[in-house]
Amino acid sequence: MTVLSSLIGFALPNLLPKQYTHYAAAILFLYFGYVARAMMVLVLLLRCSFAHLAVRVVACRLKLVYDATQMEADEVSEELQEVSLFKQVCR
Repeated sequence: MTVLSSLIGFALPNLLPKQYTHYAAAILFLYFGYVARAMMVLVLLLRCSFAHLAVRVVACRLKLVYDATQMEADEVSEELQEVSLFKQVCR
């Protein structure tokens, strides 16, 4: 993965015009800065370490996957009906 990202980091700036590279770098800088700031806010609000926060996020996602696998077919269709009803109301 490191070799691949190094190759892309070397090749793309040489293939793309400098103006596009500049804008892409600015957008990535703003995006990752925003993500880092959001994570710091969560760390401060939850008063936990970054690693603990990452573990909690992964645990929540795993719980969602587990809950989805435990749903029966009629429960899934009820969920889809609720979502479609919500989409109709929000239009």
